[in-house]
Amino acid sequence: MHDQQLEQRDRDRIAGLERQARLDKDAIAGLEQQAGQDRADIARLQEQHVDDRAGAFDLLRSASQKTHRKVREVADDVLYTGVLDT
Repeated sequence: MHDQQLEQRDRDRIAGLERQARLDKDAIAGLEQQAGQDRADIARLQEQHVDDRAGAFDLLRSASQKTHRKVREVADDVLYTGVLDT
């Protein structure tokens, strides 16, 4: 009887781990999809707003002045969020 209980507990644990693995796999797929969308959004912003490095710096400087923050802080936020708040 004891062996049967252990076997059932093992089967239950394996089933739980398999369910968690499926959930994790779905979560990873969702994150990968979101990352791809984020990259596409950043590329779209670059196409719309920046033609060169000087243009990028001008946007950062302008946002820095409007928000009273250092250019580096604004740039860090852009890298982290993909959004330039102006």
